[in-house]
Amino acid sequence: PTLVDLRQRLGVNYEEISQALLAKGVGSIFGALLGGFINERFYNHLDLSMAISLLLIAAACVVIPYSGTVVLAGTMFAVNGLAEGLINTGGNTMVMHLWGEDAASPMNSLHFGFGLGALIAPQIARPFLSPDALDYDDDVTTMPTTTMFSNTTEAPKIDESQIEIPYIIAGCAVALFALFMVGFYIRGPPKGFHLHQPKSNFREMVNPGSCANGRTCFGVQLLVALFLYYIQTVGGERAYGKFLFSYAVDSDIKMKKSEASNLQTVFWASFTAGRLSGVLIGKFVPLRYVMIGNVIGNVITASILAGFAEQNATILWVFSCIMGALISIAFPNGMSWANLHLKMNSMSVMILVIGGGCGDFTYNYLTGFLFDKDPQNLMYVMVGYAVFLLAVYVLMELLACLNDRNFVENQVE
Repeated sequence: PTLVDLRQRLGVNYEEISQALLAKGVGSIFGALLGGFINERFYNHLDLSMAISLLLIAAACVVIPYSGTVVLAGTMFAVNGLAEGLINTGGNTMVMHLWGEDAASPMNSLHFGFGLGALIAPQIARPFLSPDALDYDDDVTTMPTTTMFSNTTEAPKIDESQIEIPYIIAGCAVALFALFMVGFYIRGPPKGFHLHQPKSNFREMVNPGSCANGRTCFGVQLLVALFLYYIQTVGGERAYGKFLFSYAVDSDIKMKKSEASNLQTVFWASFTAGRLSGVLIGKFVPLRYVMIGNVIGNVITASILAGFAEQNATILWVFSCIMGALISIAFPNGMSWANLHLKMNSMSVMILVIGGGCGDFTYNYLTGFLFDKDPQNLMYVMVGYAVFLLAVYVLMELLACLNDRNFVENQVE
């Protein structure tokens, strides 16, 4: 919910603030690449790697509201993204190293924590948002930009909010967890505990065939499809999660910031509940049926939001909840689906994380650019996300069915 106030504090429009958010996605890609190497080369020092990454996030979080310019803000978002990329690969690797074959439940708990944090964050920020009276009409003409942080619009700067306080609170909380990780690193593993060491060498790990029983072509095809899947999954989540508050305030709905904050809280509550329920549903419903229902549900929900949300606040509330629940299970379901068809290793997970990073910066920039033209464009972006997600999932299933059938036929011959 601080996006509106941060935009006003920097004196920029939504397209320009989205360029700063784009830097976070770029940073996460480099973080994932770096994390993939670090996790394999220094697997005995994952605690320390996680601690350093958390400290980087804490520092960037504190500096962002004091940036003063969109360039500095973008730099801090890039640092944040770099550290998040390291944590995404390091955190998943740490869970797999600690629990091995029993890592399914801890892994779901890890992803559940993301939704829980997103649910708490708006409550921390709400008391420090600027008054609704400070909202201004940002209907200005913007010339096309040619560089990442080019600034062609001089919007009035408003510095009446206290958003630096929730940023500092969040930064301190992250730094506290970093200290815990340092403590774990200094203490070392319990007596008799042997940290898992990857068995394959680097050449085997970068070979797509190593995660597809030697079928290199199948490995490449499925990893590319999963890469596209995670572009959509993370991109849609970032677009709706980041711009829902701004949509509620700036669209024809014209909610007060307190009400918009409640809407965003309900969205993340549904997101968190969806992650939790996904663990239970997965035990009783076949994964394929869950994913089919998910992608079709996304298309229906996004279409209803695009058609009616701007005229009816009740529809916005109800279907934002449904959208949150649907978006939440797409990420872990994709991991589970990949694990059914591939032998997932750190390098294949890294590819999925990079896909998510690409979706992050692509959707953030596209949504910000279109939102600046008309807030209703957010809902049209979500329709596009849902349609592409459905198309990519169909492609994944076709590739899996065709390649599995060919593999069986070759084995028989």
